[in-house]
Amino acid sequence: MRNTIILTVADIALRTLSLNPATSPPRHLLQRHYTRKHGPDAYYGNPTLKPAG
Repeated sequence: MRNTIILTVADIALRTLSLNPATSPPRHLLQRHYTRKHGPDAYYGNPTLKPAG
């Protein structure tokens, strides 16, 4: 079921880009994905390395 949802969303994105190649994701979505990895309360990706000492 999850794969079906993901494939449907990907299909919608592909169709959107085929209709208008200049389309970009909404700004709030880009910001959300950036801050979840690089923001002050990051929770995705590699853990921050603590300096030795």
